[in-house]
Amino acid sequence: MPDLTFGEFAGAPVGRPRIVVVGDVIDDILVTPSGPISPDTDTPSSIVVRPGGSASNAACWMAETGLVDVTFVGRVAAEDAEQHKRIFSGYGVDARLLRDALLPTGRIVLILDAVEGRRDMLTDRGANAAMFPRLVDRHILDGAAALHLTGYSLFGSDGESGAEVASLVADAHERGLMVSVDPASASGIGKYGAARFLDAIAGADVVFPNADEALELTGAGHTSWALRALREHFDTVAMTLGSHGSLVAAGEGVFEVEAAPAAAVVDPTGAGDAYAAGFMAALVSGRSVQESAERGALLSARAVAVSGGRPAF
Repeated sequence: MPDLTFGEFAGAPVGRPRIVVVGDVIDDILVTPSGPISPDTDTPSSIVVRPGGSASNAACWMAETGLVDVTFVGRVAAEDAEQHKRIFSGYGVDARLLRDALLPTGRIVLILDAVEGRRDMLTDRGANAAMFPRLVDRHILDGAAALHLTGYSLFGSDGESGAEVASLVADAHERGLMVSVDPASASGIGKYGAARFLDAIAGADVVFPNADEALELTGAGHTSWALRALREHFDTVAMTLGSHGSLVAAGEGVFEVEAAPAAAVVDPTGAGDAYAAGFMAALVSGRSVQESAERGALLSARAVAVSGGRPAF
C-alpha cells in the first residue's frame, strides 16, 4: 500500500517540523455526579475546571510527542489571554491568541458518566465564534510542515466561514503544507450541512472523523461505506472507533489499528484530539501512515487516563 509521507511535500523544512493549529480555546468544566442526577435538588458531584478545546487539546498533545514544534492560533476574552498563553507555553506550544474585548472565553460543561462511559456537553463558544479564518496571519504558515483545523472553524457566526476555511486550506497548500482536519462534531456538521462542510475542506490531505461524524458527512448506513465515500474526497481517512481502535484508508489500501490499552479510563475528553495529534506529529516526521495511526492510538490511550482533554500538567 503506498503511504503518504511528509517528504512528498515541497515545503518540507530541514530540522524538527512545525505544525500550525487553528481553532477553539475552551475552559472545560468537568462534572462527575456521584450517582444519578436528582431532579430539582442537589446531586453531590466532583467539579473541576481544565483548559480545553478540540484544536487546543490537539496542539498540546502534538507538542507532548516531542517530534514537532507547534504554533497555535485562537481567540479568547482579552482578560484571559495572558493566562491561557502561559498555560499553552507550559505545554511547549507557541500560542498566538487574539483578544476579544466583548465575548468571554469559550466554556463547556461536561457531565461525565463514569459507569456508562458517556459525556454530555453544554457549550458556549464565546470568543471562539469570532475566530474567523480570515484573521489568521498567513506569515504564520511560512516554513511550517502542516496546518491542522477542526470543524469548529466552520461553525462561525458570520456565514462566511466556509469560504474562509477553503481560502486558508488553499493558502497552506500554496506554501507546501499538508492539511489535516478533525470534523469534531456530528451535530455541528448536521446543522451546517454535510455538502457545505465537504466543500469547505475540499483538498485537505488527512481527515479524522469519528464514526458518527463519518456517517453524518456521507449519509452512509455503515462505517465501511462511509470510509469508502470519504476516500473519494481525501487522500487519507483515519476513522476513530473508540475502544474498537481506528479504521484507516490511504492509497489503495484499508487497514485496522487496534486501540492501545489504557492504564485507566478516567475521562474520554480529548481522546480523538490526541489520536489526530499523534498521527500528524508522526506523519510530518516521516513515519508511514500505519505507524502514524499506531502512534495516534498510543497517545489516545494516554488521553483517556487523565482528567481533561490535555496531557497531565
